[in-house]
Amino acid sequence: PITLPPAEKVLLELVLANAAARAWVIPRIAEHAYFRESPAAEVWAALATMSEFSWESLEKQLTPLGLTLMASLAFADHQESAQQMLEQAEACLQKLAHGDKQSAMAELKRRIRDADQA
Repeated sequence: PITLPPAEKVLLELVLANAAARAWVIPRIAEHAYFRESPAAEVWAALATMSEFSWESLEKQLTPLGLTLMASLAFADHQESAQQMLEQAEACLQKLAHGDKQSAMAELKRRIRDADQA
């Protein structure tokens, strides 16, 4: 089974459960390399290509592993209001983006160290 970081799991659950969260999050994920390298990258990529969301359309684009991940998240119970869901989505996206920046900085430091040793 695929294990996602908690913030990404919540974000994906919100996107699958709520049209407003989907409309707000999907355009923003292209800004972050994290989502291209995420364990759920195929789900994010499929969502990003959809002009209009439908479960059937999403399912057609996923591998069996992606389908398993999506199914495990699709039935999460969300009792929050639409506004609360958007606020939660924004907080998750910021947390993931911060981790993405830290990874990029670590990679840059590694490259500098490698160049110094060459």
